[in-house]
Amino acid sequence: IDARNLPTVGFGNSDSTRVGEWALAVGNPLGEKFTFTVTAGIISAKGRLLDGLRTSYGIQDFIQTDAAINPGNSGGPLVNIQGQVIGINSAIASGTGYYDGYGFAIPINLARTVMDQLVKTGHVERAVMGIRIDDARQEDAEAVGLKQIRGVLVESFSPGASPAKEAGLQPGDVIVALDGQPIDNMPQLQQKVGFKKPGETVDVMVLRQGGEKKTFTVRLARAPSDSDTEVASTNGGRPKGDASAKEETLGISVEPLSQDDRQDTRLSAVFAQAGGGLVITGVAPDGPAYGRLFSADDGGPDIIISVNGTPTRTRAALREALRKVKSGEIVTLQVMSRTGDPSSNGWSSRIVRLRAR
Repeated sequence: IDARNLPTVGFGNSDSTRVGEWALAVGNPLGEKFTFTVTAGIISAKGRLLDGLRTSYGIQDFIQTDAAINPGNSGGPLVNIQGQVIGINSAIASGTGYYDGYGFAIPINLARTVMDQLVKTGHVERAVMGIRIDDARQEDAEAVGLKQIRGVLVESFSPGASPAKEAGLQPGDVIVALDGQPIDNMPQLQQKVGFKKPGETVDVMVLRQGGEKKTFTVRLARAPSDSDTEVASTNGGRPKGDASAKEETLGISVEPLSQDDRQDTRLSAVFAQAGGGLVITGVAPDGPAYGRLFSADDGGPDIIISVNGTPTRTRAALREALRKVKSGEIVTLQVMSRTGDPSSNGWSSRIVRLRAR
């Protein structure tokens, strides 16, 4: 804009905003008829993830607000009661496409970091540890001895060289601190790591099964560019087996990969990593695996390759691994799932912890 003496607005600190504080959304909802509309609400939540916007190395840390946001609001400021910008209105969650009480804004601290990089270098560069992660669940917290549900679960490592793997982290670890600062959720970890420089080191504190605490120094790598490739469905017509009593402990039905499956090139990554596994053919709606493991009918199939550290290539191996598990205990599964990343041959490994019934 070729102009001078334009009015400006001050930036706030989105990191210091708290849930329950007042917030105002400014924008042009529903077109020019309603320009410069201001709506009021509160900060409903922080660190929100939106599934439809996930990318391999994207950072998601949305501020949720119930201030009315509609199509046309995007790009407008979310401000605090001091008039300071704390976010950029970006998205809504709604069944109709219009305001339904759930609006989302990009935190201004994140937006400023991106802006500074674009001004200085013309592009955004992010650092990574080379891990696949998820928010820790109750079962993960219990397995590693956390009294509160917090931290980030290491599900697996990214394809190729992984700085975290080289440093000593393991699947199933729960990251609880980075450089001495507590880590409660994925967005926190993504931001703290993502905008450091490749080549810098971070101290990562993790908790392991049984409560063992370890700290590793990880030298960060440069995030590769995203690449999305559709992966074909595998074994969609596999028959559903009857669940044994031990399989019922987890609320699943499984079938082992066969010798014929070895000839299927789409399964080569599974055999290369684990030598075989158990394909999920059914998940009980009332079981502990519901919503965590998936059959081919529900977007899978997931393949279990180990249970509590024991390889499970047969149903007999699964029964043996679960033989001493009591009702209410935590079971740690290593599972392979389909992914759109061609560098991983269409599959990735993750940790899933379930409570036996």
